[in-house]
Amino acid sequence: MKLLEQCQIWNENSEFQKIIDAIEAVQLEERTPELDSELARAYNNIADVDDREIFEKAVELLKPHEEYFEGDHCWNFRIAYAYFYLNRESDALRHFKKALEARPGDEDTEEFIKYCIRSISLPSFDKNFRERTQDAWKAFEEIEAEIRADIDENSKCGNAMEYGETLLAKLNKALNIAFDGIAFELGVGAGTYELVLTPEGDKIRLFELDYFARRAPESVRDNWVISVGRRGNVNIELRAAENSINGDDIQMWIEKNGEKTVDIAVYCEKLTPLLKEDEGKAWWMLTSITDVIIGEISAMAYIGNFEVLDAPKAEPWIKLKELPKVLERMGLDVQLEASEYLNSSYHGYTREPDKDPEAIWRADIYTGSTRLPQALYEYFQGTTDASDALNSDGAVLGFICYPLDSFYGEHYSEDILNFRDTLEKEILETASDDAVTFIGGATGTHSGYLDFIAWDLPSVLDAASTALVKHSFTRALFHVFRADAMAFPLIRNSESEDDEDSEEVKSSPEYYDEDEFETVEEYIKEYFGEFQNVFHELVSPDIHVDVCMIPPAEDRDYITLVTMGMGAHRMDVPDELDEYDLYRAELAIAVPTYWKLDEESLKDEKWYWPIRLLKGLARLPISNGTWLGWGHTVDNRTVFAENTELTSSMLVDKIGIIENDEPCILPNGEEVNFYQVIPLYKEEMDYKLSEGADALIKKIRECEISFVVDPKRENVLKDVRG
Repeated sequence: MKLLEQCQIWNENSEFQKIIDAIEAVQLEERTPELDSELARAYNNIADVDDREIFEKAVELLKPHEEYFEGDHCWNFRIAYAYFYLNRESDALRHFKKALEARPGDEDTEEFIKYCIRSISLPSFDKNFRERTQDAWKAFEEIEAEIRADIDENSKCGNAMEYGETLLAKLNKALNIAFDGIAFELGVGAGTYELVLTPEGDKIRLFELDYFARRAPESVRDNWVISVGRRGNVNIELRAAENSINGDDIQMWIEKNGEKTVDIAVYCEKLTPLLKEDEGKAWWMLTSITDVIIGEISAMAYIGNFEVLDAPKAEPWIKLKELPKVLERMGLDVQLEASEYLNSSYHGYTREPDKDPEAIWRADIYTGSTRLPQALYEYFQGTTDASDALNSDGAVLGFICYPLDSFYGEHYSEDILNFRDTLEKEILETASDDAVTFIGGATGTHSGYLDFIAWDLPSVLDAASTALVKHSFTRALFHVFRADAMAFPLIRNSESEDDEDSEEVKSSPEYYDEDEFETVEEYIKEYFGEFQNVFHELVSPDIHVDVCMIPPAEDRDYITLVTMGMGAHRMDVPDELDEYDLYRAELAIAVPTYWKLDEESLKDEKWYWPIRLLKGLARLPISNGTWLGWGHTVDNRTVFAENTELTSSMLVDKIGIIENDEPCILPNGEEVNFYQVIPLYKEEMDYKLSEGADALIKKIRECEISFVVDPKRENVLKDVRG
């Protein structure tokens, strides 16, 4: 019997140690990928959930055979399983998905995918970065006197910078309580000892190191200078094997690419052979010596593009060691501290909001600022390097999202920014800067966003929830910077307080059941007409809102757009109106026959806005915990599109497309009321608020205004407009 067949029998009998003993007895050079995979499975099976070394061994066995087992269910499941118990859920999720592709419908794989998504969506740690930082400094306190003594002993021998492996191992062990790997240097001089924590060009790591360094206890600072980033030194010489360079050896061409940044190109004749033999090593030497000459933080702050040339330019050049003086002449501080750089590194940005605002959280953003562009880039690209790096150290990259429906008026934008500042301040007051570092925020067409790194996530979320409730928000959520993650509500309503699975509301939108859907569909066909097309919603955060397009007919010279899905949500209608059964609703709007509704045209807001209006109104009862019914008006706060001055809307019936008095009766007896949406000018909405819906409808009829959307229609209060 072949060993693989025997392993299968042992596995079925749960005799995993026999598998391990038999395969490990095989010489390494004789092991096949299949045997390594079986051995990894056995390790996975014998490991307890906290046996990290065993799971790491499984990954070591499986990883070299990734290409060989491409598309294989078992291999992907096994490595994903090991990653999962190593708390590397992002890596686990990637491989569980591949395992499911290879074996669709596999229940175990589907369950693990569910667990992974939940874990990456609301990360939890045995110890978060705040606690790990405290523990690391305690460990450092216990050994720092011994380290100083070792440094002094080495100094007497003339080897001040050549510390023993034992000393470095001790220091590594202490610092790695906080970090999943860290780079550092030791320094000594004039009676002081220095610990230099190096970010190595990684801004994510810089945020962590800055946080960590600023929390060194006074007992440590009495003897140590804790700094982040290597200081500049123009007289440095860099050696790597037989190669040695300094700032005089390198020619540099510099070009400004912004007020505070430069692009540089460098050429070093001494490294020309190395550039051909080992390009990566040559690049490392040249970037490293540049960092050292101007200082690590200055290099991160001021250098944009860095180019290594294989031949010098014909243009005038300067020596690399002159770069600090060039930067100083530009008014830049080459002694820049990490905290100063991070605090001043905000980047403003604008973007075109996605036409379907429900496609993904943050898709509605049109302006914002950030100290961490990498986070935004990765979120929209679907990558997770920044989040993974922080998670590995017990920290979380995330954002708070809250509706903007309560903001309106001429100071709309200013009020939104002021509130974001207020929210940030109140969270800091409650949770403290030991728990959170804010990195930016943004404004969308529907939502506001506050971005942060949480060093203690539960404290941040508790503080955010308290602040938002204080400001009368009924809905807000937390989301990590992962596009494929779930969002978690920060504010619980009475219906969800006792629901253990209520966190999954974002990933489980409300739908009509099959019978309800058929009932609503038949009602639309009977009273509005057969629909020619349906604008399906790809991603639904709370309810699934499709929009039916009903073409013109002999008895109607307009196109009708009707929602199908809003009524799946039961609105929060006041108790005194209970007898009228107004809890469920759908909406309709009429547009002219010339209205362009093809996919390409709908990329332009002047054609898309009626659909956006329907979708936005459909979600308003959920986002605001309220209801919509006859006569209700909603202020959009700005014009719907550039080609119209219409700014708001009112819900009515019996003006045009809705002539039926009978609601849609669902199989359970509940009613779905259909309302027509009439776009309004601001003055018309103000008139309705003061005089009532009936008075405005009367004016609309007196002026013979069509119920069909006309972006340039007459204002029934034209005397107000002048």
